[in-house]
Amino acid sequence: MKQYHDKVKFIKSENDPSGARRAWFEVADSEAIMLKFPAGTTTAKMTEIADAELGKMKEREQMLDQLQALEEQAQQLKEQLGIQ
Repeated sequence: MKQYHDKVKFIKSENDPSGARRAWFEVADSEAIMLKFPAGTTTAKMTEIADAELGKMKEREQMLDQLQALEEQAQQLKEQLGIQ
């Protein structure tokens, strides 16, 4: 399982050619995400939104781990029943 940070770490933001803002956030030791925001969005609001996105990423990772465990359990049951 990936070890995500508890909170995102703001890296930088810049203006997008379309007038929006792009911001990068570190979510794990070797992983960052880039999100786009409307012009004028504050760093605090961008960080709040990025934290919510991090929560979704953590939840997805937990669900994938759960799926893997269930698939392993199903495989063991199939072997016990002689089903392949």
